[in-house]
Amino acid sequence: MSEWRDKAIGDLGTVVTGSTPPSRHPDWFGNEVPFVTPSDMNEGDRRPSPGRCLSRLGRVGLRTRIVPANAVAFVCIGATIGKVCLLPTESVTNQQINTIVPNSDTDSRFLYYLLRYAAQGIAQGASGAATPIINKSVFASVVVRVPDLATQIGIGQVLGSFDDLIENNRRRVEVLEEMARAIYHEWFVKFRYPGHSDVPLIDSSLGPIPEGWMTSRLGEVATFKGGSTTTKSAYVDDGYRAFSAAGQDGYLPTFEVEGDGVVLSAVGARCGRTFWASGRWSSIANTIKILPKDASGMAIWLYFATANPAIWPKRGSAQPFVSINDARNVPVVVAKKSSHELFESVVRPIFDQAHALRTMTVGLIDMRDVLLPRLVTGQIDVSTLNLDALLEGATA
Repeated sequence: MSEWRDKAIGDLGTVVTGSTPPSRHPDWFGNEVPFVTPSDMNEGDRRPSPGRCLSRLGRVGLRTRIVPANAVAFVCIGATIGKVCLLPTESVTNQQINTIVPNSDTDSRFLYYLLRYAAQGIAQGASGAATPIINKSVFASVVVRVPDLATQIGIGQVLGSFDDLIENNRRRVEVLEEMARAIYHEWFVKFRYPGHSDVPLIDSSLGPIPEGWMTSRLGEVATFKGGSTTTKSAYVDDGYRAFSAAGQDGYLPTFEVEGDGVVLSAVGARCGRTFWASGRWSSIANTIKILPKDASGMAIWLYFATANPAIWPKRGSAQPFVSINDARNVPVVVAKKSSHELFESVVRPIFDQAHALRTMTVGLIDMRDVLLPRLVTGQIDVSTLNLDALLEGATA
């Protein structure tokens, strides 16, 4: 078994603090080098999703801040201090992030997982009351325990294999949902559904709609129920899926709903976003459950019909929210029952496949999160693991 030694983060690679293009140089933004900020980094996701890039001018202006692919970025300033990601390409970060460019004795994937494990402890060393901060020298001096390079590579391969499958499954789910969304758009937005050429459009309060269709309110086609008073503090390690205003993010020992439905994020920054729910599930505080009255014929249609955050009337300025009565009164175009049933029969197999992939992903995440703390601390000798058996067990 490898010998583990104490090392400062600064001994594992070169620490680079990011920088933001000055406001006098808006032309430093373009499409050449990804520009990563804390909001581009999601908890549990290995890769960031940067919304902006630097231009060629920005690349030159911030050339000393550019870090190569496989560098490890760590948020050191602000409320999200401790977020970590592995940069997949050459990138620049903003000044809230310190990035480690691993040296030849450090495996980048191992370093990423080690810092994920150590993030909470590192964050506790932040100074500053209003805005917590870990400056570059303090960050570089944090001591962690690391094994030899071969063991680092082995640990990185095991945990990386789980994340590879997780990311692949998520991309496949996105493709499947996009396929289903495209069919919905074609049938219920453009009105190009099977047999549409024989049906004239007629005027309605929501504009022209096919003859035989009608305008209605969401409350006529779905039952609305407020989320329970339960909070995330009641979450357990295993149980039934639970949705908060941020989406499905935990489990509860009991469930409120069995079947398909939509969860509306009703309060806060994500107010107006919706999430597909199926099987046995619950939604907690700050959410609204939207349950189809015709579960066999309108469930998936309801998900797409409520997916646009702009349809929800929001109240409150500092803390936006959607009231349940306002939600019930959102207008909607309803097709003939036969069209809804045909749509459901076409799209249901796609949704079932996506659901199976999500379920598999949950198993992979659970297994990864069980292994991660034990591997990066040496509690499990990585050379004793059978990776194929682990992956098979997680996806069974």
